[in-house]
Amino acid sequence: MDMPIENKGRKIAIMAGGFVLVFILGALVSGLWIQKKVTKVENECAEAQKVAEKKASAIPEAPTVPVPNEVFSIGGTVTEIQDGTLTVKSFFFGQEKSYKVKIGDNTKIQKREIKKEIPKPEEGKSFEPFTTTDAKLEDIRQNDSITVESDENIKDKTEFEAKTVYIEISNLPAPSATSDMNSIPTPPPVPAAPLKADNFPAPTDLPAPPAAPSAQK
Repeated sequence: MDMPIENKGRKIAIMAGGFVLVFILGALVSGLWIQKKVTKVENECAEAQKVAEKKASAIPEAPTVPVPNEVFSIGGTVTEIQDGTLTVKSFFFGQEKSYKVKIGDNTKIQKREIKKEIPKPEEGKSFEPFTTTDAKLEDIRQNDSITVESDENIKDKTEFEAKTVYIEISNLPAPSATSDMNSIPTPPPVPAAPLKADNFPAPTDLPAPPAAPSAQK
């Protein structure tokens, strides 16, 4: 006998509601599981960050170089030359700075080279390890290493007029672009290994052994 239409519709509605309820419960369970995983990952990341910060704080900071109250000279590299002014990149007590050094009418320019044979210091005599020769502004080139002296305190300045400019010249030999294989000395010959007892050649100049005595009759 067929089920009435009303009962059949009610049964379908109950089944549909059950499916929806199961779906909602599954979504809630999945959401809670995902949230738990996300929270765990966030906690692990936070813990790793704390460990990294702790390690970083344990590394001692590099000591700062104290800057004196008065500075009258700098050393650096020429990066630009324009209208009688040198742009010099210098490391000022651990800090990189750029200076504009004006070459005035009274600025003295010299080439300074370390002596190849530095004399021994003698008592009562001044020790001079450099050889200096007079030079001109035209002798200064980009990328030259120079030392600049000033009459004024340049501790807090980035532009000043130079009293003396020394063009530092290195006398170290430049490495050759290609090595000369012919100049490499020949290594000494490897000594021959000692002969073993069974490898000695048989002697040829030994006397013949005596004849054996004949047996008595």
